[in-house]
Amino acid sequence: MSNIDKTAVRNPQLAPQAMLEVQNIWKTYRMGKKSLDVLKDISLVIHKGEFISISGPSGAGKSTLLHILGLLDEPSRGVYSFNGEHIHSVNNRKKAVIRNKSIGFIFQFFYLLPEFTAFENVMMPALIAKSGGSAKEIEQRAGDLLTKVGLGQRLKHRPQELSGGEQQRVAIARALINQPDVILADEPTGNLDTETGREIQDLLQLLHHELSLTVVVVTHNDHLASICPRHVTMFDGHLKTV
Repeated sequence: MSNIDKTAVRNPQLAPQAMLEVQNIWKTYRMGKKSLDVLKDISLVIHKGEFISISGPSGAGKSTLLHILGLLDEPSRGVYSFNGEHIHSVNNRKKAVIRNKSIGFIFQFFYLLPEFTAFENVMMPALIAKSGGSAKEIEQRAGDLLTKVGLGQRLKHRPQELSGGEQQRVAIARALINQPDVILADEPTGNLDTETGREIQDLLQLLHHELSLTVVVVTHNDHLASICPRHVTMFDGHLKTV
């Protein structure tokens, strides 16, 4: 046992805090009399401040697991705890609050609202939350975030006026607007060319370091997986490396 581990045992307050924890979860889809197990007895602990990648072939269950972690889906069996709270005891209203305030989502296809500017897209989750501060504070935070991701000169541009990489930067700023505890990224470089994808990888690393975020990335990108300090793989609904 390392000195750090021994210290944590002697003083539990120094032990790493579990931010996301799944215990023996299954996800089963019913199709008439048939059933399909997409996740099979998955157990995983992700600690506060970790940067972890989840990779594996298509159909392995990666996105399903990420959706459960993000409260977009529920396990058929097993226990999921978010920041120490058992999710099975949480009602839908509170789940929506957790999704909005505590989790930032980044997707492959950006999902920006085309009729709104980059600035307005970033502000939207904070306006929905109704507790993100005054309108002036939200505007200030949105502008600061867009500047941080390199788009300080593109605030008034709509999505169709931005490149793919720029749209993903807007999506990253939007994910950060409510100052979440966790970022969940589903193939964040999957719709980008290699060079732009590397820029997004570098940005995620920088934000993880500067903001001490817990970041979970699902990816087919070997380079993105390799830069994460922790990496797990999935195959046929099972975790292969923990």
